[in-house]
Amino acid sequence: MSQSMSQSFLVKHYCQNHPTEQLTSFCSTVDCLKPLCKECIESHTQYHNQLSSTANIESLVNVKLLCQKKIQSGIIEIQKIQQIVNQYGQTEYEDQTIKDIKKAKENVMNLVNQYFTLLEDQYKQYIETQTNSQQIFIQQQENVQNFINELENLYVGLESSNQINVIKSVCTLDIKKNQLKFRKVMKNLQNLQQNNPSMIQLNQVNLQHIQQALSNYVQIEFVPLQENLLLNTSQISSVYQETYLQQNEFFKNKYKLLHFFETGKSILWLYDLSLPNQLWRPVQISNYIEVLPFSKSLITPDGQIYLTGGSLPNKKKSNKIYQFNFLNYQLQEIGQMNNGRSSHGLIWKQNELFIIGGYLDNLQITNQCEAFDCINKRIIKLPNLSNALGSPSVSIFNDIVTVAGGIMQNMSINQQIEFLQKDNWVSCIITSQLTTMASMMCSIQIEQNQLMLFGGYSENNKGSKECTILEINDKTAKVIQTKQLPQAEGFWNNIPIIHQGRILALQNVVLDNQGNCAHDQRRILIYDGTFWKYNDLK
Repeated sequence: MSQSMSQSFLVKHYCQNHPTEQLTSFCSTVDCLKPLCKECIESHTQYHNQLSSTANIESLVNVKLLCQKKIQSGIIEIQKIQQIVNQYGQTEYEDQTIKDIKKAKENVMNLVNQYFTLLEDQYKQYIETQTNSQQIFIQQQENVQNFINELENLYVGLESSNQINVIKSVCTLDIKKNQLKFRKVMKNLQNLQQNNPSMIQLNQVNLQHIQQALSNYVQIEFVPLQENLLLNTSQISSVYQETYLQQNEFFKNKYKLLHFFETGKSILWLYDLSLPNQLWRPVQISNYIEVLPFSKSLITPDGQIYLTGGSLPNKKKSNKIYQFNFLNYQLQEIGQMNNGRSSHGLIWKQNELFIIGGYLDNLQITNQCEAFDCINKRIIKLPNLSNALGSPSVSIFNDIVTVAGGIMQNMSINQQIEFLQKDNWVSCIITSQLTTMASMMCSIQIEQNQLMLFGGYSENNKGSKECTILEINDKTAKVIQTKQLPQAEGFWNNIPIIHQGRILALQNVVLDNQGNCAHDQRRILIYDGTFWKYNDLK
């Protein structure tokens, strides 16, 4: 369709208030954006007058043309940015530190080359003084060339007037004898070269001194975290801030940022409202590790951060396990799961990561479970769940791995709670009516025999406000208290923590009335033992 046709084309829509009238006008006031027929214009203008606002009414055709111009202009500007992005991606990263490292390497290599070239020259001079081999070699070159010249002259002489004498000389010439003589000389020279013992002495102990000398010569002194790798909020554009919390959990995909702050005793990954001056601190991850969508990460009580799995292109899943190194700010691969997976359950207990269910390749929900020994860096096979579960809630209840909720292969919500025994999973009998179960919900032990379940997504993918406290005795659970969250939503990172006597969890934010989730915002939910409260993080 030509540009002129697309600009003039307008779908016919009719007014709900005046069914026979076509919508021909549009109120472009930002808080209004209402299509109008000709019968509606007067009453709509009066409506704005009552609100002490202005009715910016234009023809629907003109509004459409303005929208087209806005989009065309936006495409042009974004394409300019795209060119900058592509140029940056084609340029090898090299800042002043990299340049200085290369210069230092060049200086060291020049010294190394000079030293070993000198050794070679010294050895060659020594061999010459001891064996006269170089002079023999030069003389051999001359003798061989002279004999070749003699043979060539004889060949030419066979066609000369002195032909008879040349024939006599060729007949009496012993070419083979000369060949043997030349070969013998070369053999002697080669034997001398090959049979000489090595005169080089290598002191491996001193090699360590060389390494130490290199370390003394050039070092990287990392600038303290708060001065360099911690970006101040004022240094980041509004667009950049909006993308901070995109993707899930601790690690943010394209920007390689980790958000946290220090409480003084330990590293806390959530915003603490009792410390209003404390802000989220983004830390740049210094090596390139793509943080995949629907990966799972957690922080341990001693401050270690782990990242597992995630979705790859073509419906594949990653099996990588990474640990964040606070010394060099890098994600370091420490192991691999037996099965690549995403949207799985994850919990830490006694130096082991328990990896529960999730999605395998081709969106196949699994009941397979495994554990990763963080000390010995090995995978431990665990018994399978009773049902295949995606996005389950996993917690530690009385030192037992506990799984609740999650979505099953038929897209229904799992209504069971299961406890991991040595060789199997044991179901919990729930004696009360329970409406809390959901996928991507949170669960956490709050008393010796009490488990709290809250939030998540129901079968219709709607956010849940439900918060239920269960009393569990001998694998039997009953509801003892119910509460409501301030907002109905799920938790992409559904591993809450207890800090200073309060529960803290990072909740998704509702974007609109249809319940769609905002990908660039999170909310800190805080439970003080009586009430839930929250603070939006933008």
